Amino acid sequence: MQKYIFYIQILSLHLHAVAVPGTTGITINVDGVYKLNFACDTAGNNPQLWGVAVNGVVQETFGGSGQTFAAGSELALKAGDVITLRNMGTVPNPAVLRTIPVNSAWMQIDRLGDIPAPSPAENLAGLDRIETSLATATEEFKGNAPDAVVLATANDFPDALSGAGLAYKYNAPMLLINKTVSESKSVLDYITNNLSKGKNVYILGGTGAVSADISDYLTKQGYNVIRLGGCDRYETNQKIVENLNVAKGTSLVIATGNGFADALSISSVAASKGYPVFLSKKDSLSTNVINDIKNIQPPTIYIVGGTGVLSTDIEAQIKKINGNINIVRLGGNDRYETSMKIADYFNLDTDTITVATHI
Repeated sequence: MQKYIFYIQILSLHLHAVAVPGTTGITINVDGVYKLNFACDTAGNNPQLWGVAVNGVVQETFGGSGQTFAAGSELALKAGDVITLRNMGTVPNPAVLRTIPVNSAWMQIDRLGDIPAPSPAENLAGLDRIETSLATATEEFKGNAPDAVVLATANDFPDALSGAGLAYKYNAPMLLINKTVSESKSVLDYITNNLSKGKNVYILGGTGAVSADISDYLTKQGYNVIRLGGCDRYETNQKIVENLNVAKGTSLVIATGNGFADALSISSVAASKGYPVFLSKKDSLSTNVINDIKNIQPPTIYIVGGTGVLSTDIEAQIKKINGNINIVRLGGNDRYETSMKIADYFNLDTDTITVATHI
C-alpha cells in the first residue's frame, strides 16, 4: 500500500511517502528553479533506500549505503523537470539520517529566491479587429500621449505586419482602419483625442487600401500625413523599410508575404531590436531586397518559417550576395512551433507576454 501526504506553501512543497518497497511516493511538475532537502527514517527492522528521480531517471539515493544525502542536501532543478520520490527497497545497515515513527522518507522542495505571484492575464479585445487595435492602443499609451500614429487597412494583413517596426520606432500605436472616413469614426476620434496637432500620421498602403478620403481628413485636422505605399505588399514593405533608415551592419528578418503568422510572431522581437522585416515570395528575393541586403550588410539574417514557406533557394541567394552572412532559420512544423522557436531563440528578459490568435 502506498501513502503520501503533501501540502503547498507560497515558496515550498513538502512530500512524505511511507516505505513500501517498489512504490513511488508522489510526482510533481516544477515550474521554477528549486533546491531539494532530503531525509529518511531508518528506524525499525526494514530500513529503506530512497531515490530521487528527475524526469524518470534516479539522480541520487539516500538512506542506504553508497550515495547518501544528509538532511539539507540540495539538487538543482530547471523549470519543467518532473521530480519523483521513489522507494528503492530495504537496505542493510543504512546510516541514520532522520528518525520518525515509521519507515518513511520526506523531501522538501524550496524555490530559490523570492518569486512574486504572476500578474493576472489581461484581455485586450473589441467587437472587431478595429476595436481590438483601439483597445491595444489605449492600454499601450495609458497615461502617455503617442508621438505619432500608424494606420493600416483592417481588410488585409501585410501592411500592418510591415509597419510594426515603424510604430515602435516612432512611439506610435498601430491602428487598423477601414477604407473611408464614414467607416472609420472610432479610429479618427482616437487620433484627434490623443495625438497633438502637427504630429505625423503614417498611412501604410496605397489609396486602394486606405483611401485619399482618410488622408485628406487628417490633413484638414492639422496632421502631417505620410503615405508609405506601393503597387503591392512587397513594394509597400520596401517603402516602410526605407523610412526606418536602417543602419549599416544591422541584422534583418525575412518572412513570407503569403501568410501573417510567421511575421507576426517575430514582429515584436524585430521591432525591439531594430531589425527590419522584409516580406518575400517563396523561392526568390526581389531585386529591392537583394539591394537592401547589399547596402545594409547584415551580420545575420533570420529566415522565419520552414522551407514550405521560404525555400532553400532563399538561403542560396543570400549566400551568393555575401557568403559571410550568418543565416538562422527559425521554423517549425507549423506556425505554433515556429512561434515557440522564435521565443526560445531570442529568450528575451521581459515581464510581459502577448498572445494572439493564429486565425
